[in-house]
Amino acid sequence: MITADANFIVSADKSLAEYTSAVEMHFNFLYREDGIVIAYASITDTGGTDTPVQGEAMFELTTTLIDAETGSGSGESAPFYNAAQKAVKTILAALNGGVTFTVS
Repeated sequence: MITADANFIVSADKSLAEYTSAVEMHFNFLYREDGIVIAYASITDTGGTDTPVQGEAMFELTTTLIDAETGSGSGESAPFYNAAQKAVKTILAALNGGVTFTVS
């Protein structure tokens, strides 16, 4: 999950929705045969898991981008998921100067 401390956008196309800091991004990942990882983000209010989805976003992550992050967690998959979320955080930070994103 990723949260932000200020309003943010999820694409360089500024005509897309801007989200408030009161949202969370939850992810599903798909590994494509060409080595690209697709991160599908559901953006929900921070009110809890029963809140409706406010929006969705998709990020294409290269293995280079994921490998540049240090994943943490126990087991086989947790470090990958953590590194992939950190890669999305890197993309969001580049799009949103001055906004702090937190992976949790």
